[in-house]
Amino acid sequence: MIPAIALAITPVMSSLGGLFLAQDPGAPAPGEAPGLFSFLPLIFGIVCIYYLTMVVPERKKKVEEASLMRSLKKNDRVVTIGGIHGIVAAIGEGDEPITLKLDESGNARMKVNRSAIAKIVDPKNSEDTKKESKKESKKESAKESAE
Repeated sequence: MIPAIALAITPVMSSLGGLFLAQDPGAPAPGEAPGLFSFLPLIFGIVCIYYLTMVVPERKKKVEEASLMRSLKKNDRVVTIGGIHGIVAAIGEGDEPITLKLDESGNARMKVNRSAIAKIVDPKNSEDTKKESKKESKKESAKESAE
């Protein structure tokens, strides 16, 4: 009985063998995983997204920080990364620290690294100046209405 089954399977196997030989040798078989070249567009896309979301904004931030440090001069109002407000009293050369006056009398001074300066406060845009200008405009309008 075994030889009868073997004889029945032999023509089927020979025809399947012919199918495998007729296929393109470079194409993956139906059960095989795709090659490295099929993943290259995906890898390229991930690298592009990483570059656009991480590297480009970091470069812009470094350029803005460098321009801030170049524009820093004596008597500028600044805020440190720790939230300390002060006025620049002295600027050191190169990597030397910057001296800040912490009060209006100038008695309290603090030395900070250049990298600790977070921003320069523009007195024209500060909230105190806006409040004072609103008070002045109210006084002027009251004077005009009294006349």
